[in-house]
Amino acid sequence: MSVPWRQTDLGLDVRLMVIPKSSRDEIVGIVDGGEGAVLKVKVRVVPEKGKANLAVVKLLSKVLKIPKSTFEIVSGSTNRRKIVRIHGKSENILQCLKTALGLA
Repeated sequence: MSVPWRQTDLGLDVRLMVIPKSSRDEIVGIVDGGEGAVLKVKVRVVPEKGKANLAVVKLLSKVLKIPKSTFEIVSGSTNRRKIVRIHGKSENILQCLKTALGLA
């Protein structure tokens, strides 16, 4: 299976599939999104007025132990499929992500 991230000069771009209105906030893991691998993320909030986007950033920030200010939704702000850019040294961010997913 391919990976849902791409290292760039600006940081790490991560492809997400967001499931709003879930019973809990969680990172499910890497799944096949039909057009390649995505990181499946569930959040409890409804997808209105950017609430789900904020919940996704808050969850990723907490799990990866990276400040919320480093996250940017670069694609899909009104869609369940998103690309989130995590600004910073991509090698360090990737290590945090792999550790959180149990891949390190």
